[in-house]
Amino acid sequence: AGHEGPAPSGRAVHTAMPPPGSKRRRGKASSSAAAASAAASAPTAVDICFDDDDAFGRARYVGEAIRSVPHGMGEMAWRMGGNYRRFKGRFEHGEMRDGKLWFGANGESTYHGRLVDSKASGRGTLRPGPAEDTSFERYSGDWWQGHKQGSGSAQFRDGRAYHGGWVRDMMHGQGRLRWADGSAFQGSFVHDEPHGWGVLLIGTPREGEGEGDVAGEGDGAGA
Repeated sequence: AGHEGPAPSGRAVHTAMPPPGSKRRRGKASSSAAAASAAASAPTAVDICFDDDDAFGRARYVGEAIRSVPHGMGEMAWRMGGNYRRFKGRFEHGEMRDGKLWFGANGESTYHGRLVDSKASGRGTLRPGPAEDTSFERYSGDWWQGHKQGSGSAQFRDGRAYHGGWVRDMMHGQGRLRWADGSAFQGSFVHDEPHGWGVLLIGTPREGEGEGDVAGEGDGAGA
């Protein structure tokens, strides 16, 4: 069955005014209309294969739907270019909303959380697959339109770990960055770099002003 587009909004049911004293009949008709309307808008279990020219592309969906539009809990699998994608969770009027998304050449990357317009927005956790060209191996926190933004924690592939503020995928605001050798900086960050006053920990805490590589030279720690 092909995708028929979003379910139309409910239509008002107009009936002729009943004669005086017919409250029972009026109540029965109203109840029947309400029951019919509720039945039409209730999700039903479906197994749908979408065509290439459909809004979903070539895909298979198994789960709850209203008039062939995914709505409720379900699972969809499809390919976009050379990438495999699968989503399992809650749909709203054909849009992925909350759940787990597998993606990448072999579906090795995962995102678990909230989506808006098919982009990570809200709280969620991203784990890129080994083939993905990213500097981090895990991020958990706030998202906005597909970007890390707000507060979150990241584990980097070079051993660094960061918890704090983010703006458009960059460490920005107050946070704490720890390097693989145990050194750490807690303070202000601007565009992925420690910047301004903070506390640098190398064996014993000391206060300093950081800009760029706050650890200095020869101490084995660097941004």
